[in-house]
Amino acid sequence: NWWGDTRKVYTYSKKTSDGDDFFWNDLDSSQQSEILNTDMVDINGDGSYNGTDGAPLVNYFRGDTSLEGSSLFRRRYSILGDIVNSNPSYVPSSTPMVYVGSNDGMLHGFNATTGNEVFAYVPTGLFPHLYKPSKALGYKHRLMADGQITVAETGTAASPEMTLVGGLGHGGKGYYALNV
Repeated sequence: NWWGDTRKVYTYSKKTSDGDDFFWNDLDSSQQSEILNTDMVDINGDGSYNGTDGAPLVNYFRGDTSLEGSSLFRRRYSILGDIVNSNPSYVPSSTPMVYVGSNDGMLHGFNATTGNEVFAYVPTGLFPHLYKPSKALGYKHRLMADGQITVAETGTAASPEMTLVGGLGHGGKGYYALNV
């Protein structure tokens, strides 16, 4: 299953002030608390919201389909969320890339030659809302990471860098920046 440990999904780590893998156990306790919400599905049915609820939710966002269609998580037509307002941005580099935000709560980076996903990024500003698009009951479409994307050269001739800036919730709810 392609969603497992081999899929490269990242988020911002408060521990290292850098990117880190988006796995439940790699998140610090404050990030885990932001994801847990009393409106989310109580997966283990114990009346509390803890790691046994959070880990399956994170796996769902990583692409796990094993709990879809149950009373826990809604069935998706595709692992890739819908793209409504985000503009795909092409970046010609050693590996040409296309970046686009989607309403699955992620920015996706695709190899422009093959079309394969190289990585996805989950902005931390969406953590309190991640449960919303997963709900099997009461699902309502949400604008997540679908704001406009801008990519610009920010380095020097001696040290070239590209910075991507994207918006949340149709671009007005928050922003994130990545060195791509």
